[in-house]
Amino acid sequence: MNGYDVYRMYLGLKMHFKSANYDYIKYHGAVRSSKESFDKRNDRYYFQKLSNKFSQDDLKLYFISNFLFKDDIWIGNLFDEECQSRFYETKGRHERITYLFKQDVEFLMSNVENFKDLFNSVDGQHPPLLTHTLSQEISIETLIIFNEFFGCFDKWDSQIADPVVWPEVKKKCLKYRSFLDRILLKKKTFSKIISETAKSHNLL
Repeated sequence: MNGYDVYRMYLGLKMHFKSANYDYIKYHGAVRSSKESFDKRNDRYYFQKLSNKFSQDDLKLYFISNFLFKDDIWIGNLFDEECQSRFYETKGRHERITYLFKQDVEFLMSNVENFKDLFNSVDGQHPPLLTHTLSQEISIETLIIFNEFFGCFDKWDSQIADPVVWPEVKKKCLKYRSFLDRILLKKKTFSKIISETAKSHNLL
């Protein structure tokens, strides 16, 4: 990849997380841009620097992990130590997803008396599954996987009174979900982990 390729990826992924209508996967990352306009940018050096630093897959995950945190990060700020840490943490979670999901499920099952309690919103409050995600006690990937199985997001729309945090979390999860197909190939494994852990805690 050259600097202009990185620039187009950056624009596409930024739009994906920021816009309600643009889907990076559906539109194959297509964005309105031109090499001429790119060559006039004062920050084009940053894009070239990234093209030399990462593979295409890693670069995509680099952008994704940081747009998840903030959907309008300027390219120059993506060289901050925090941004690099987010990338390595996200990549690490992807690489160890089965182990980490098992840990998360064990934690969740240890903190409820009934399996359904994980999803219950009491008096419009955040359900435990969402609360534990917001407090970073479980990963956002775990939350997305649970939604794949139980469709909790749509139910929460009518149950959760919070008009700010929950809608933003849902948007991020659905946008991020577009890039997790490889992880979700393990759905049978995840299903088995949920079932066996719930049974071990007498929740089923």
